[in-house]
Amino acid sequence: RMLRIPPNHNIASDTAWCTTAEVLVPCAIHPIIDTETVDHINARLIIAGQNALMTDDHLALRLHERGIWCLPPFVTNGMGIIMIVNEGRRGYIDNPDAIFDTEIPNFIARIKNVVIEARKRNVSPYCVVYDKIGVPF
Repeated sequence: RMLRIPPNHNIASDTAWCTTAEVLVPCAIHPIIDTETVDHINARLIIAGQNALMTDDHLALRLHERGIWCLPPFVTNGMGIIMIVNEGRRGYIDNPDAIFDTEIPNFIARIKNVVIEARKRNVSPYCVVYDKIGVPF
């Protein structure tokens, strides 16, 4: 089941967050998961489609405790790949298709590796990513 929310349309938090879903893909401009919404989310997986998903990344731990996997935006946001294609179409990058063909598999592999390691360690994907960049979480 897919709940589509039109752009620039505000919805009550109890409407969207309480909707049962396998996957939630928030794409808002500002962080939308905060201390008020985090405990109402009813999805098995959250895939960030925006740069700033949460007001505090530690909310990912609360989600993980509830069995909700949340993939961080710096892993799932592929805007760099989209920019390569757009810049290539404008003639600013030589051979954008070759770069695109290389980057898509790398992008998918990064997501897969984070998920595999998080499952192996039974931790939030956020913990894996923070460990990789050397920042305590």
